[in-house]
Amino acid sequence: MGTAAFEAAHGADLWKYAAANPAFNKLIDDAMACDAGLAVSAIIESCPKVFDGLKTLVDVGGGNGTALGK
Repeated sequence: MGTAAFEAAHGADLWKYAAANPAFNKLIDDAMACDAGLAVSAIIESCPKVFDGLKTLVDVGGGNGTALGK
């Protein structure tokens, strides 16, 4: 198996590179929050019954609660 393109270009995988570079880490966080906002909005609009009867919902991953904010 070869080296991932990002790792070959930057000398570290995406997450290690982000951990060592605060500006890049912020870019990744902002991009993930944007993606979560779009995806969750589409799910809520298209599949509202998915949430019927839920008493607890956990936002795992984005880092800033974007999904729960919707």
